[in-house]
Amino acid sequence: MTWMEWYNSLAKPNWTPAPATIGLIWQILYPIIVISFGFVFVQAIRRKVPWLVALPFAINLVANLIFTPIQFGMRNLPLAAVDILIVWGTIIWMSVTIWKHYRWVAVAQVPYFVWVRVAMIAVRCDLDVLHGQAFALQQLAQDEPEASPHLQPVVPTTYDLLIDRVSEVDVGAE
Repeated sequence: MTWMEWYNSLAKPNWTPAPATIGLIWQILYPIIVISFGFVFVQAIRRKVPWLVALPFAINLVANLIFTPIQFGMRNLPLAAVDILIVWGTIIWMSVTIWKHYRWVAVAQVPYFVWVRVAMIAVRCDLDVLHGQAFALQQLAQDEPEASPHLQPVVPTTYDLLIDRVSEVDVGAE
């Protein structure tokens, strides 16, 4: 299944923008990001702002760049949700840190902040739907174990993954 088929198969909220709209929004945001981030990095190199002011911009850039491989390459929605939370949090952090130096850079982040917030809500909805499907399958398997021995949760919860990992460690320790 291609990444587009996978993405289209997700149960998304009805307000989720079409892929073409998402692409257009990023075509608008990326020049804003390149100009404002580039400006901050140049100012840090010239020592007009401390490197600590540039730090949230660097973290945001890395988190933004790895979102697509996580979401569409690995198809890992829980990790994508963590990544997008980092992107959103660093937008706030970088706006606060740059405000006293260059307010226009902070203001330029507003559309980015709004778009990432919308994306966070969409990813959260995807996770809720997947968790609901997994819960429904678990309930069905518990209610009718003989009729449905092949049913497994669609997406293991973080707790399930943690328990599996702890079990592996405990078995290996014996």
